[in-house]
Amino acid sequence: MLNTPDEILDQKFTEVGILSLRKDDILTFELKADKTEQTLDSMKSDFVILKNWANGKKYGFLVDGRRLKKFDTEHRVYAQKHSPLFSYKYAIIISSGTSSFLANMFIYMTRPSIPTKTFTTKEKALNWLNSDE
Repeated sequence: MLNTPDEILDQKFTEVGILSLRKDDILTFELKADKTEQTLDSMKSDFVILKNWANGKKYGFLVDGRRLKKFDTEHRVYAQKHSPLFSYKYAIIISSGTSSFLANMFIYMTRPSIPTKTFTTKEKALNWLNSDE
């Protein structure tokens, strides 16, 4: 699990993932243990929950993408367009190596409208989300 029970204010289990509203004003998404990909339909319904939690406020958004096997252009475009509706920063936890290179290349090429960074640990991602950087 990405979050410990004492960090969570609210949590929803969706078709493919676990969404959490943390006590430190960070929203998180992680895949369920038996899932390795996000569908566009599930992403759309997940974003509805995240927007409802935000209720006009902006939060840091942390995604654990270490087990994600497929995240195509359609997913990236949707996330880039809709995550600024509830988020002011977007942190993605990834595995090191090739996935890190590809994720950072994508961020560089697409120029997201909100600050977006990749990390290899939850702690580093949370530190950045909670910083003024």
